[in-house]
Amino acid sequence: MLLVQSLTKTFFPGTVDEVVALRELSLAVQPGEFVTLIGSNGAGKSTLLNAIAGVFRCDSGRISLNGEDVTSQAEHRRAGSIARVYQDPKLGTAPGMSIEEHLAMAALRGQPRSLARGVTNAARERFCAELEPLGIGLDQRLKAPVGTLSGGQRQALTLIMAAIKKPSLLLLDEHTASLDPKTAARIIELTDSVVREHELTTLMVTHNMEHALRYGSRLVMMHQGRVVLDVSGAEKARYTVLDLIAAFERQAGEKFVDDTVLLT
Repeated sequence: MLLVQSLTKTFFPGTVDEVVALRELSLAVQPGEFVTLIGSNGAGKSTLLNAIAGVFRCDSGRISLNGEDVTSQAEHRRAGSIARVYQDPKLGTAPGMSIEEHLAMAALRGQPRSLARGVTNAARERFCAELEPLGIGLDQRLKAPVGTLSGGQRQALTLIMAAIKKPSLLLLDEHTASLDPKTAARIIELTDSVVREHELTTLMVTHNMEHALRYGSRLVMMHQGRVVLDVSGAEKARYTVLDLIAAFERQAGEKFVDDTVLLT
């Protein structure tokens, strides 16, 4: 589904602020895999997601999606196949638009637009069916402006928007980091449910090691722009947080010290 080959990205090259964010990074993701990405601050996790989404061009390397080379493809072209949920709930929504308007736009991702009515009665029924299982009342507030929702409600809506068209690839960039612990736990459970129900190929960046171990079918750890650990299946199931730390120190050759990572 996704093939990243020898990807390198340097920010501010040739200056005192030069940072090599990705170093010859390669990664292959199979259809339906739910990959959790974890690593120390500055490891290149979000940079990798930005590169895949087409936010910027990389220095070298190749990115393929569904067998198509998208390395030079613009971000808006990739958006027809790639859905994304950001860390900040406000980034994925427009405060003045209603819930149903957001869902109507999401349902048309990758399709040509027309002057037909954006929200029909049939569409509303579908949106209610999508939102009702969340149990947070959004199905009863379809006409409410998104700016009146809480951060957790916005992330729940953005997640449903991302999944409604069943994208080829779902990118989750620390999408629970800005939420309080109780809301974050609800959103991560919702994420797991949505990904499983729609069988979405997913890359989820997280700073929570326990989440990285508990959720997903595969765990990839990054450090200084490289993959230093890649485990899945029974091997992943045997890992504990302490095992992850030990594996990092063994592969990276240094102590694990990062106060942004949640160990439990």
